[in-house]
Amino acid sequence: PGTSPAAGRSIGTGAGQVAIAASALAAATDGVWYLRLPGGGQAWAGRATAAGVVVERPVGPAPVAIATDGGLVFVAEGRPDGPLQPRSRCIEALDPVSLEVRRSVAVADVIVDLLVDGSQVWILRADGVVASYDGPSLRPLGETRTRGSGPGFLAAWGGALWSLGADQAAGTTTVLTRIARDTQAATIEVRFPGRFPAALSRTDGRSGWVGLGERAGLGSVVPVDANGSPGAAIVIPVPSSLVVAAGDLWWTSHDGQVGRI
Repeated sequence: PGTSPAAGRSIGTGAGQVAIAASALAAATDGVWYLRLPGGGQAWAGRATAAGVVVERPVGPAPVAIATDGGLVFVAEGRPDGPLQPRSRCIEALDPVSLEVRRSVAVADVIVDLLVDGSQVWILRADGVVASYDGPSLRPLGETRTRGSGPGFLAAWGGALWSLGADQAAGTTTVLTRIARDTQAATIEVRFPGRFPAALSRTDGRSGWVGLGERAGLGSVVPVDANGSPGAAIVIPVPSSLVVAAGDLWWTSHDGQVGRI
């Protein structure tokens, strides 16, 4: 759709079908939360239900991620090209009904990913810092600097947080860092030379999946357990997203493919 649907408006072609060009999704109790970036300097956050009802409100010009703790909805606002604008480079907590901003907190650098883990909100910044905030108040709790920087990803498994980024000082090398939930200390570092970070599974099981890319256009996924031990790589196209569902790993690629392992 080229226009934003009005609050509560049902769109689509039938029950359970909603036509939205979404850039990010998060599970809701009755559907999904999403971000929509149609261009023109205005983005939207919304909720779509299985019945096809869509409610959305404007957010900042360049949101990068959306997540929820079952109550508040958290949006990581990025920074667009050019001067800093209102509702940029911050975390916002939105009311789940009205989608109005309840509170926000400024962030020192561009956010590249966001994860809600229990009562805490975690972000990964472009400078490689992983920071945590109290969900209800958005009060800063602590931060950890990793060797990864630039575009990156956050996930949770094995009782810890994991961040994935590129070690700019080591050429084309991806670094996966385990961060303890309680102390926020970086306790394990796994390196993947010759590959760039592409995706990270969002599962809270005993292991996760790391998506990697190579300069030749090929990609792979690598299982990593709670101790940071990687398994055998499985070759796929360069992945753009990974998700574990019903014991299977599903992936999408930048060339539009969808696959399952």
